[in-house]
Amino acid sequence: MKLLFPVFSSLLLLQEGAAFGVQPNNGSKTPTTTTSRNEFLQLTSAAAFASVMGVSMAAAENAMAIEFGGKIVFGEEEIMKPKEHGTSAAPVQENLLYGANNKLADKVCSFNRHFAENGGYFISTSFEDQVLAAKGPITFYDSVTGKPLFVAPINRSAEQFITESEVHGW
Repeated sequence: MKLLFPVFSSLLLLQEGAAFGVQPNNGSKTPTTTTSRNEFLQLTSAAAFASVMGVSMAAAENAMAIEFGGKIVFGEEEIMKPKEHGTSAAPVQENLLYGANNKLADKVCSFNRHFAENGGYFISTSFEDQVLAAKGPITFYDSVTGKPLFVAPINRSAEQFITESEVHGW
């Protein structure tokens, strides 16, 4: 990928008839410039494409360099079958982070198929203050098993993460 952009750009620069490029004038030693609209549009669109490719390829390389969490794993219907404690093997842990209500968390995690807590519930907890006070990304855990689920915020500020939480409500 690193090689593609420079090669493409070099080919554009070497292209004959490039708009506003210097070309020999019918065998004369005096160079002239081509200024036809067609040549200009051809070169500028190709140059724009090359610059966008360079930016998007650089962004893709940066994104690929970050390794965290893995892919989202979608579960089968099987995971929602009745278990020892609703749809979970056990109730949620005591002393949840951010002062989250255990009874509400247990209802949402173990006895619920369609909805979560009310939108904006997180505002009534210490979530926002703790995210803003954190010195870096925070690991979020499953409230029943305690296993790490995801890390956030990644590639955005704590403020952007909070704003996103306000938009979707949780």
